[in-house]
Amino acid sequence: MNIERLAEQSGLDPEDIEVIARVFETSIQETINRLRGAHSSGDREAMIAALHKMAGSSAAVLGLGRINELARAGEDALGKQQPLDVDALCEQVETILKEAGF
Repeated sequence: MNIERLAEQSGLDPEDIEVIARVFETSIQETINRLRGAHSSGDREAMIAALHKMAGSSAAVLGLGRINELARAGEDALGKQQPLDVDALCEQVETILKEAGF
């Protein structure tokens, strides 16, 4: 993750970006775990809530729009009672995070 570039794009100080990144990293892992747990128990509403949280947090300053898109698509599919490959979605999110330096 290029802290300086993100700071420039957002107008925030690099130190603020670092704090946001640390909070996001913890939060997104908790959300992925919550999504997997909800999927395991078949709790569709909890899956939708986790995807909604994932979409909102990833749309913030860190430039992770692809996670936002995946989460919103998953939330939309579940809302329409369509199937969703939660494991594949979580793997994609984790790959994006790894490539972004998380």
